[in-house]
Amino acid sequence: MCLLAEESTWGPKLSPLLILPADKPADLGLTRQTARLEAGAKVRLMGKPYMGMVGTVKALPKQPAVFASGLQSPVVELLCDDDQVINASIHNVELIQS
Repeated sequence: MCLLAEESTWGPKLSPLLILPADKPADLGLTRQTARLEAGAKVRLMGKPYMGMVGTVKALPKQPAVFASGLQSPVVELLCDDDQVINASIHNVELIQS
């Protein structure tokens, strides 16, 4: 609940305004559902050597992987559009929202 009841010193005199929340918020169509990185989500790869490839998330392994560079990162297992299955760093994928 919100009560706006201050006196205006420069503009027209306004009546106090009482705002009561509704039991159920109104859906004005202004909010979008956010996409989540989960099995079945479409993603685009951003890192080399797979830059620009598009694929579908098969799995999100719980254990981080160690890459050839020596870096350790959480990974996502992807099925690419060319039927290639790869593991990529979770930091090198972006969700494609439909």
